[in-house]
Amino acid sequence: MAAGVAWQNNLTWLTRVYPGISCGVGYSGNHSLAGLIDALYAPGCVVTLQFPLPEGLCLFHKACGVAVILAFLFWCWKKSKDASGVIDELIVLPLIYLLVAPFSWGHHFLLAVFPLTYLWASSREATGVEMVTLSLSTVALGTTLPNCMAAVSPWARPLLTVLAIALWPAATSALIWVGMRMLARALPVGLLLPTSGRLPVE
Repeated sequence: MAAGVAWQNNLTWLTRVYPGISCGVGYSGNHSLAGLIDALYAPGCVVTLQFPLPEGLCLFHKACGVAVILAFLFWCWKKSKDASGVIDELIVLPLIYLLVAPFSWGHHFLLAVFPLTYLWASSREATGVEMVTLSLSTVALGTTLPNCMAAVSPWARPLLTVLAIALWPAATSALIWVGMRMLARALPVGLLLPTSGRLPVE
């Protein structure tokens, strides 16, 4: 009996819940790229309630997500066509998924602990700009204060809500940029040059 109930719950989630949330949810707590697109589409709606998303907007979410993932995979392939740098690529991947997920609530960003730990551990080789970017992005992902102030404060305005929601995707994108720069530096020089049959000139 218990096994049958458990299976029915899984089936309900698979056939009814997951298809319904696969396009995201229009709400200010959504910190993914889809949440930012929703806020730009209907800045007044995302503050107080979840609103239904038009089908065209849903397809646009998915197209953006696929484009970001394919661009990252293509970049990794162009940088190194073997297993060099695979650890750095896997470290950045959770940030990619947090960015392109249909919805990323604040607690989903616990996944960012692993990339952040790795990036901070490797920060000895970071440039000044990368260190500033890493620091500001870490602070941005560590607080929901701007989002709360924009959504529920007496000064709440649609534009403030859009800016607060944009903070999370912007910080996630900045961390991806730092990770990709560190990955590019970590690869052996020979892997970054086109193969011409000649040794590079010193």
